[in-house]
Amino acid sequence: MPAGGAQANAAAPGPPANAEAAPNPEGRFRLTLASRGLCWVTVRSDGVVQYTGTMKAGERKDVEVWGRVSLTVGNAGVIDVAINGQPARPLGGEGEVVTALMNIQNLNTFLQAR
Repeated sequence: MPAGGAQANAAAPGPPANAEAAPNPEGRFRLTLASRGLCWVTVRSDGVVQYTGTMKAGERKDVEVWGRVSLTVGNAGVIDVAINGQPARPLGGEGEVVTALMNIQNLNTFLQAR
């Protein structure tokens, strides 16, 4: 039954071809954090800590999140954030502590204007 097998494979869940550009329907999205200097970061997803730590220049962290997301950054001017592969606007300046509250509905407000 090759045709049936092909249909089963075609129906299997998986990311769409444009997964980088759009959040998935379950409300999950990916934050990519890239540090250009020393900063601390805490990422919470629906109240659960997904990542917390101090990042050094050149470090990068990918975090899958969902629901209500809280991204708190100390020294916000040295962190570059991408949402599903798209660059986000700067969160703040050097030395600033900033908390960004995100969810699937407001992600576009964090993306850089093109």
